[in-house]
Amino acid sequence: RLAGAALAERIRIDASQYVVADAAAALGKVRADGAFDLLVETLAKESHLDQIRQRVMDGLRELGDPRAVAIATKHLDYALGKGIQHQLRKAALDCVTALAPNDPATRARLVVLLGDPYFRMKQWAADKCAELKVMEALPALEALAKDGVGPGVKESAKGAIERLTGKKDAPKK
Repeated sequence: RLAGAALAERIRIDASQYVVADAAAALGKVRADGAFDLLVETLAKESHLDQIRQRVMDGLRELGDPRAVAIATKHLDYALGKGIQHQLRKAALDCVTALAPNDPATRARLVVLLGDPYFRMKQWAADKCAELKVMEALPALEALAKDGVGPGVKESAKGAIERLTGKKDAPKK
């Protein structure tokens, strides 16, 4: 209880963006009273490389509140005008898949993310598809394994196919 209050105070008044970011992540871990509302409120804070929002996603994931899924999902889209903070998107992906791994909407979103403009998101989505056994992603993964563009995209897709099917003969170039 005291830890939660101290972390909430850091989030509200600390001048350091990095202290606020780390306090947000820790607030979710201690599951303090009022943590969800404060974390959602903290999403409004701007910071270098979106560190605060990224760590808020970590805090929401740790908190385990299913309401966070809808909030995190909003941060999955590739948004050029926002500055394309990919680590925020990765944290949002981790939050959504941790809190709603079997939700059909989560699984469908993973398939969509296999076509994301950013090569790393394709890799992260492929890994999550394999981890969560998203068999409906196989056609998109096979297309990526054949024609994927970007460092490591084909390899990630092939690895995901192998993990999903147990076969080592993923499509070749």
